[in-house]
Amino acid sequence: MDRFMNLALYHEEHGYYMTKMPFGRTGDFITSAEISQLFGEVVALWVLSYLESTGISEKFSLLELGPGRGTLMHDILRRATLERFSARKEISWHCKLEELPERPTVVVANEFFDALPVRQFVRASNGAWKERCVCNDGGNLSVVAVDTEYNLDEYDDVPEGGIIERCEAASDVLACLEKIIVRNGGAGAIFDYGYLQPPYHSTIQSVKNHHYCDFLDNIGECDITAHVDFSLLQKHAQRLNGKVMTQREFLYQFGIRERLACLERNATEAQRLELKSGFLRLTENMGTMFKVLLLHYEHR
Repeated sequence: MDRFMNLALYHEEHGYYMTKMPFGRTGDFITSAEISQLFGEVVALWVLSYLESTGISEKFSLLELGPGRGTLMHDILRRATLERFSARKEISWHCKLEELPERPTVVVANEFFDALPVRQFVRASNGAWKERCVCNDGGNLSVVAVDTEYNLDEYDDVPEGGIIERCEAASDVLACLEKIIVRNGGAGAIFDYGYLQPPYHSTIQSVKNHHYCDFLDNIGECDITAHVDFSLLQKHAQRLNGKVMTQREFLYQFGIRERLACLERNATEAQRLELKSGFLRLTENMGTMFKVLLLHYEHR
């Protein structure tokens, strides 16, 4: 399954993310940053809160994974510039995390990990595990279960037909982030839809033009994602003091209600309605489905 997702999304010539601009109302899906400026501004307040609490005053790196059209970073920098930074900002693109300079690093990732390929394993009737794979039979694609030696002993309670997903790419990315943050000092905030307890069913979903579709159809033409296992991310982030909360809890803690009230004071009626709508989508509709993994590491 992970090989299929990787080809469908990241193939150099035909991959969805390599050939499409999927973000926004005219694309296939919309992210929190596209819904309202409130999201990016509150993330900026979290960045500022972290810098103030740790006393970081020298240069630091602000890194976003998978920035898309740059909407989130734009809102973060706009808000943060008003609060603290000068208007001059050194912006650069990196293809490898290892290229980052050695200085305190603050990482933001919004709907990045859900786009990483996952492997799927299903519990067979005899208690054994099988791996779900995409089979190509003369151009007809289907999902089949094949024998596997993958170790899933920790999931003894999964019933027959139950599915476990593993994202090895997520573990690799997190290990790289851990290395950078432990080396440099810093923090991270990972936002995504996901779970703390495995749901025991497939979470792979495909979206085109803001509507769900079969992920085996329109390959390279639709987005394919899977819900993020935050318990596994937290486990891999122990050195970074990983803490998981809901998106609603994060936004409330770092001042979205106060920021909404501030923006409403100078807004037109139409703008107030738009702000309120965005606030409700971020905190209610997406407030509990979306989780946040907060990371930090300070040199002693």
